[in-house]
Amino acid sequence: MSKQIINPSEINISSLPWLSLEEKAQLPVESCIYFVIDSQGVIQYIGRSLNLKNRWSRHNRYKELRAIGGIRIAYLFIDSPELLPQVESALISWFEPALNVAGKRTSVGLGDMRDLREKANLTILEVSKQLNCAESSVRNWEKGRSVPKLEVWQVFKLRDLYKCSESDLTKAVEETLAKVKKSSEKLSA
Repeated sequence: MSKQIINPSEINISSLPWLSLEEKAQLPVESCIYFVIDSQGVIQYIGRSLNLKNRWSRHNRYKELRAIGGIRIAYLFIDSPELLPQVESALISWFEPALNVAGKRTSVGLGDMRDLREKANLTILEVSKQLNCAESSVRNWEKGRSVPKLEVWQVFKLRDLYKCSESDLTKAVEETLAKVKKSSEKLSA
């Protein structure tokens, strides 16, 4: 694929390479947009990955999809990995897969890091366990004592936990830091 964004209406899903869910270990080790398609030919989910085989070795929707049965994973190679988020977003908007829309990530003036966690009805302990980090780290992020230093998988996990975008996470960190700054300015005045 070239560096230009693709037109979703021009994608013929049935012509894409695919494997059954049971054959996931044979998926390619390349950057792709993937389409999870049920036995009726309906796209249930669209995702992106820098390494499709690795992504499906531990996909968070695997059990759910296996229960549906007859699932196949079609994929579209993307030569420019930096385009994956844009292409994925355009395709989700175009096809509106049920599993993407059901847990739709929204941006609604989400507030700071604590607001994000509370809106997701999660405790600090639950978040820390999911991210494999200390509770004190999450608490420090929320209080603006430190900025989250996360691995890529942790950013995606936090995004999924909080049902927001990566940019929403960045904005929440900025909002937290702004509140701390404003609070300290009031104390020193």
